[in-house]
Amino acid sequence: MLPAIYSEYQCFGPVSDTSSRISIGRQLTDGETPDYTVTNIFSRNTHPDYSYDWLPDRSFTRLNQTISFSGLPEKRMGDTPFELTAVTSSHLPVSYAGSNTDVTVIDENTVTLTGAGTTDITASQKGNFLYYPAADVVQTLTVDVASSTDEVEFAVIKIYPNPENSTINMKRIKNDPENAAIYDLKGQKVLEITLNSEEQSVDITSLSGGIYVLKVENSTFKLVVQ
Repeated sequence: MLPAIYSEYQCFGPVSDTSSRISIGRQLTDGETPDYTVTNIFSRNTHPDYSYDWLPDRSFTRLNQTISFSGLPEKRMGDTPFELTAVTSSHLPVSYAGSNTDVTVIDENTVTLTGAGTTDITASQKGNFLYYPAADVVQTLTVDVASSTDEVEFAVIKIYPNPENSTINMKRIKNDPENAAIYDLKGQKVLEITLNSEEQSVDITSLSGGIYVLKVENSTFKLVVQ
């Protein structure tokens, strides 16, 4: 059996007193600490019975990996957020980036639509000590206003100024009560609004700077808070 030692280094305070501990529990001296690095402790040279290093051997050739990222179906304004499902041959996690925040915002693997248009979504995997970085895979997402009803709803609501840091104005062509809400990029509701008039001011000073999603009934807009 290998000898055991329970040690600590440069610990202070009441619990650092080792006078009542067993002999294998003590403070290391400055001269002893170089022998207790992680590399030394987990090295095959530490003890003749060790047949391999416990730490990964970085000298071997890393493996290649690929990303499978299928084409994205066309979306329309008002659709709910959806998840990206790219996978790697290494089973390592995939990260995503969008090229146009006027169309989408991406939080981890969740996509929220912010406007009509097209955007390129890039799936990446940077690799680790076992795998080389994978080649990026890019898919184009198209977001459209799919029906005349949606088109009218999208056009009859105006939000200004945007970007803004204190007060936004929401102008509609109707004065029927409508519910609105502002969400952060994680999908959490951060502000609820009831619209009662054709034009209404909304205080957004409680929001920190960043990109948000403003939903008015079935319409969705990107809101930038400075």
